[in-house]
Amino acid sequence: MAFAIPLAMAATAVGAGVSMLGQYQAGQAQAAEYTSRQNIENQFANALDVRANALQAEGGVKQRMVGVSGAEAISAQNVFEGAKNVSLTGPTATMIKGSQIGKTQYEQGVALYDAAQAAYGERFQAAERRAGAGLYGMAAQEAPIAADYAMAGTGAKAAGQILSMGAAPGGPWAPGTAVGGSGSVNSKWYS
Repeated sequence: MAFAIPLAMAATAVGAGVSMLGQYQAGQAQAAEYTSRQNIENQFANALDVRANALQAEGGVKQRMVGVSGAEAISAQNVFEGAKNVSLTGPTATMIKGSQIGKTQYEQGVALYDAAQAAYGERFQAAERRAGAGLYGMAAQEAPIAADYAMAGTGAKAAGQILSMGAAPGGPWAPGTAVGGSGSVNSKWYS
């Protein structure tokens, strides 16, 4: 069994190398996942911005439609009064016309306000998505670094185990033992 300790030392080194490779690959995969999530969140944010712009444009269209409807009402009132031979510049006609203009302007303002509120909600969600994307971006940068630390820990642990096995009774570096001398291998070195 002169080869047991050196074999255990070699197996520990190989096992540590495989573990370190796995930790490296896991760090790279985690970084790729976070980068993908970052891209998805940014795409959602862009879609929300497009939706906000569409809502704002829709509000402008509604405002113009209300304006056209108000102009139609004023024109209809003018035609009605003209047909009845009523003065279009008299006090009653002026008050009716002013009332219709005021109502139209109010409704136009409501249409714009509603659109602005809806667009604000979409833009707020877009900002939230972008903030989340930024966090994913930071995580994508940190994942490989965390894997490097894990690899260093695995390497240091393996080096300690190998040195301890080599210095143990029967190990190649044990005091008073000839190189390649035999000795029992404690099962603790295999865990």
